[in-house]
Amino acid sequence: MAQDYDNIGKKLWADHAEDLSRFVLEMNDVEVLADLDTEQQIIERQTDIIKHIRINGQKVILHVELQLRDSTDKPMWARNAQYQGYLVGKHEQPVYSNVIYFHPRAGRNDPGGYSYSRGGYEHTNRYKVIRLIQIEGQAILEKQAPGLLPFTPLMKPPTGVNLEQWVKECIDVTRAAPVDQQTQADLLYGIYLFGGGSI
Repeated sequence: MAQDYDNIGKKLWADHAEDLSRFVLEMNDVEVLADLDTEQQIIERQTDIIKHIRINGQKVILHVELQLRDSTDKPMWARNAQYQGYLVGKHEQPVYSNVIYFHPRAGRNDPGGYSYSRGGYEHTNRYKVIRLIQIEGQAILEKQAPGLLPFTPLMKPPTGVNLEQWVKECIDVTRAAPVDQQTQADLLYGIYLFGGGSI
């Protein structure tokens, strides 16, 4: 199941990089310039999404980890320190790092970074923690950004709307999205997986 989430999440990022980049960065002036290789030679794992982007005229690296549940083998702050250190060293550009948690209980204890200062040495690593359950889903539906639609069933529904009604509304909005048939099929599969699948 986690691999299914990972696969559809990566596909959505490949197909809708600008919608999703604007979402995680909470900025409109974002231009995706290129995908970057996610394989890191000195690290034993592969990152999920790395994009070369331009924000307000400045080139930066956008890094996103998609997490179904909490990281178990290594804390997310430690993984992120590895990823960011490697990316800064390789690209010599700022890295905007994000972790998106799918499960409603995941990420509650993620500190969003790591820092120490002792003996004249100092290190700070910060990243944005995005817990989908904390995001007002109706506002995302109203954005009419197709790439965000599959994630809406995992977001907070409007007050008084039960989960079944909420998923139906997400499906209806997705069916009405102005996209081609293949894109709509991919978006609906994402909703099926995220909204109908058991997490």
